[in-house]
Amino acid sequence: MDEVVPPMLQRLKATDVIRMAGLHAAGPGQDYSRFGAVQSTKRQGAVLSGIVDLSVMAREHPTLASITTDILEQGFTGDLRYQVEIEAQDGPDWIAHCTCSSPQAFCEHAAALLYQWITHPLSFDVIVSSPAPETRPLLSATTAVLPSEMTADGARGRLTTPKAGIGTGQFARLTVLRDLGSDEGIVIILNQLGLSDLRGIAREYDVPASGRNKQQLSEALGAAIKQPEAIRKVVGTLDKPQRQLIAALTLAGGSIPHEDLQGLAERLKLGTPAELQNILVVLQNKGLLFRTTSNNTQSRIGMTGALLDMVWVVPAEVRSALRVTVPIALFDVSDVKATNGHAPELQESSPGRLLSDLLLTARALQNQPVEHNSSRITTSLDNPGQSSRYGTSMSDSSMVIPAPSDAFSQNFLRALRKQMDHQFTLAFLRFALRLLRLSGILYQDETAGTWQALPNAAQVLLDISHLDLARDLFRLWLDQSSYDELFELQEDGLQLRCRTTAVRQPALRPGELSGENKEARQALMSLIAQVPSDQWINFNSFASFVYKLSPYFLQRRQRLYPTPHWWFEQQEGRPLRPAQFNEWLLVEGRYLARLLQGALHWWGICDIARTSDRKLLAFRLNAHASVLLRDSAGSQAEEVMAFGHRTSEQLPLQITEAEDLLLSAEPASWPILQQLEPFAESAGTRGRRLVYRLSPRSLSAAFNRGLRPDALLDLLRDYAERFPEQAESYLHLVGKMERWLQNYAQMRLYTGVSFVEVADAMVLRELNATTSLESQMVQAPEPQVLILRRQGAESLLDELKRRGLAPLVHQEDNYGSE
Repeated sequence: MDEVVPPMLQRLKATDVIRMAGLHAAGPGQDYSRFGAVQSTKRQGAVLSGIVDLSVMAREHPTLASITTDILEQGFTGDLRYQVEIEAQDGPDWIAHCTCSSPQAFCEHAAALLYQWITHPLSFDVIVSSPAPETRPLLSATTAVLPSEMTADGARGRLTTPKAGIGTGQFARLTVLRDLGSDEGIVIILNQLGLSDLRGIAREYDVPASGRNKQQLSEALGAAIKQPEAIRKVVGTLDKPQRQLIAALTLAGGSIPHEDLQGLAERLKLGTPAELQNILVVLQNKGLLFRTTSNNTQSRIGMTGALLDMVWVVPAEVRSALRVTVPIALFDVSDVKATNGHAPELQESSPGRLLSDLLLTARALQNQPVEHNSSRITTSLDNPGQSSRYGTSMSDSSMVIPAPSDAFSQNFLRALRKQMDHQFTLAFLRFALRLLRLSGILYQDETAGTWQALPNAAQVLLDISHLDLARDLFRLWLDQSSYDELFELQEDGLQLRCRTTAVRQPALRPGELSGENKEARQALMSLIAQVPSDQWINFNSFASFVYKLSPYFLQRRQRLYPTPHWWFEQQEGRPLRPAQFNEWLLVEGRYLARLLQGALHWWGICDIARTSDRKLLAFRLNAHASVLLRDSAGSQAEEVMAFGHRTSEQLPLQITEAEDLLLSAEPASWPILQQLEPFAESAGTRGRRLVYRLSPRSLSAAFNRGLRPDALLDLLRDYAERFPEQAESYLHLVGKMERWLQNYAQMRLYTGVSFVEVADAMVLRELNATTSLESQMVQAPEPQVLILRRQGAESLLDELKRRGLAPLVHQEDNYGSE
């Protein structure tokens, strides 16, 4: 069975490599695969093996040597071959073996092998016989695989979409993420029905039933139901309550437990229980709704028991054929009466601004120390033995849930906000830092104890030649598992509490709170994806519809327990009940409002209208929503993404009196930034600008790497012509760099001179004050070493002897010039 490709290798995506190896290793790994360094690839069952030969890359693509760490360190030799073996596991842990000496758990050579499998799976030879055990390397690594669609291009320093062979430009609709229904095909579902039920459904779809057994009739019905036109024809015969129910279930993800169905019907006012039963019978007879006992639903949300055994499911074929949109109530932003006589504050989002803001945040945190006591919080959920430090236990055996383990303290965020001239809110900084660390653009340097950004962070975030970066980051954010959004609700006066055990430890299972928050985020995003674009939508009406559709979207699992594991409180000792609309608005309603006017507004998906006290009135999805939320690809997606990167007309480069170089963190600055970064040092941010400094050290380091600033000098001369107001500053910088370039690697020889070395700076100051040392000096190569003229040295000795001093003199005439 080795010739059968295992499912985990079939589902492997390019972003899985990033999650396993990180951007540091995934970028070079993709280049190794792209430029033919991966050779002798084989597959035996779920084990991939191959050789990564970097000497091939060095010979055929010498211009790429500057980005290849191994080639830089070892030179262009033939001894750059690494044997790699990767074993795919059923769970999230994969095992990698490589003969390199990399300390990383998953090295760049292993990443190259995975990229080779993704792009060229047919190039792997299938090995049936097992390899000898002694040939297996002893190195091992275990990493977690998470779904995503981001890849890293280390050669050009930017994120790219997968190339041919892995679905370029494809982006599945978000409704799939919250489909809690059965994964079984329509034919399998039909096989569970009786023959008489199948014949009744066959009459609705005009399928002949005579002369066919149950299996044949199920297959014929399955083929008919897969036709969208047939589905729409049957739906057209439904009454209004029946259409409402099937539309609601479609928007709810395609399935609903039997116990929740009556509540949904009551909120939608579909009639009495008897009338609801008639609706269900009609929908079942038409093959639009089925009652199933599939265990797939239990496994998806981690629950077991009889409560989930009975589920009403709308087949995927029916959902895909129906065009269901969220019912909305329009909002007139020009109607002052609707806002109590005050015009609402309109805030339009900018699709491309988030990437610039992420770069500013990363650069502001560059080289900043990691203060473990204030910036990183160790919580009781991660260390149950320390729970008494954070949560106050009550008589009802509950405690306050602390902040997530990777949360930043308020003091840290305030200091960062002050450093960035109060350009951003604390909420945005939390969001930006979370996203930067999630994508690997920002990381901790454990050796130096500081925060560091990727060296190519500016190119990753500002290079507009890659139009899918926002979509890749959005998918990472959507798939993250954390309970940050739940914890941040405490800013609205709420408390997040959980039950405790007999020994006063949290009763939550590991990842339970994060998993529910992730499912809630994805459920709302899937629903918002069905909202019409370019229309101002009344938020209160939209929130009311969300409540009717799924009031427990935030605590879906908890309602299945006799006693919830966690809950929200506004008054101590009184949990808020999602079933009550007024209390639902305090938690779930605020969660929804924060999502719209927070993350989605920062992503550039929606514009918002709110009152002066920041209460959300309405929102409007813009064209960028079609890129992130829906399946929008091709020229339309590129046009929208390019629009999001439009920048304001301003001076691209400013030079201050202190000779600091200020560049706007915008894609328009990328042409000069691309030329400047290799020769300048990053010095943080100033407002919404990046700060750089040119120094002999940074220029010398660039020269040592074989770089020449000719393109940068030409660009500065061009700017001097285009912007006369800064021409003098540009030309001064050009002249300064030309002098440094001219003096680089030159040696100056001094003959007939004397060296004077003093003990310390105090002695030097005394000599300058009491002797003619300064007038006799030629050069000072070091602070305490001076070069004097030969005659000047003799005069200095005479002056010192007259003062009663006897300096130590070395006569080395034999080493003079000849």
